Amino acid sequence: MARRISTSVVRGGWQLSDDNPGGFYEGATVIASHVTTSDLCQAIRDRIVQRLNRRVRDLEVEVTTQGVVLSGICTSFHAKQLAQHEARELSDRPLENRIQVAAS
Repeated sequence: MARRISTSVVRGGWQLSDDNPGGFYEGATVIASHVTTSDLCQAIRDRIVQRLNRRVRDLEVEVTTQGVVLSGICTSFHAKQLAQHEARELSDRPLENRIQVAAS
């Protein structure tokens, strides 16, 4: 059974199971909550750098009790959205995307 890595509870989402492969799970599943903020910050930063192949320059990730803040500079709105998507994959905390899109 595959589960999304998160720091709290998932309230539904696509999940693989033996009973219904590829089915939509509608229950609440408690997921790992032992991730520290520094580990989460580093994991988000590493994931964005790896997946976007450095399309976001001067990337900074801040994880606070209020949520996750992304900042940096990229050359396209698409790269900004991809960075946001990657951060949301690792955390379900509120996200503020301060990455600036600068024309090249």
